[in-house]
Amino acid sequence: MKTIIEEMEENEADNINLLAPLKEEILRLVYLDDNCLLAKTENVYISYLRNDDGADTVLKHLKSSKDILCVNGFDSRLIKQSGRWMEDFHDYNYVYPKKEPLSYELPEGTAIRKLTLQDLDYVFNHYETVQDRIFLKDRIKHGMYGIVAERKLRGFVGWHPEGSIGILFVEDLCKRQHFGSALESAMINDMLAQDWIPFVQVDVHNVASRKLQESLGLIIGKRPVHWYF
Repeated sequence: MKTIIEEMEENEADNINLLAPLKEEILRLVYLDDNCLLAKTENVYISYLRNDDGADTVLKHLKSSKDILCVNGFDSRLIKQSGRWMEDFHDYNYVYPKKEPLSYELPEGTAIRKLTLQDLDYVFNHYETVQDRIFLKDRIKHGMYGIVAERKLRGFVGWHPEGSIGILFVEDLCKRQHFGSALESAMINDMLAQDWIPFVQVDVHNVASRKLQESLGLIIGKRPVHWYF
């Protein structure tokens, strides 16, 4: 029988959210047997399941009500029936398969730069998904980019603690100027420079973001992952 790692590698795009961060030591391996793999960073756990036995093992490892779980592989009823999480989101993995950096054009008077902690208020005031200054401060320290137009910050991008590109925001008045594409390209290039594998996770219903990934040449995984919050 194939090992779990071999099984995951056969479907790389489906499991890039485990394969890449484990290789880059963003995630720490917590447990591995023939039924499951479990890795984590902070209170975020990423798992690969083969069956309900694997799901039972994963549930036993998660102790805190603040734990967040992402599940790859087998869609176990035990996770859903545990009643531990209120939300179940389905995301597709998208992976950038090349080594060459992306090129992009910006309108005259526009530039992309690294964010600093002086930009924290702007990020906090505009990123409604996570209203946590400590979290956003940490993300800026780990590397975020902003886009400046007419000397004003108009958007930003970063990467999540578990290794995926995200935290993408562009002001409404700039959305037809391809700022989102330029920001994500800059983040992909930054990861390539660090010899990381760039990947993005997109809600299965987010048509605009899925089109963005396709336009940049990212490859979609066939099977969505489940996020439990």
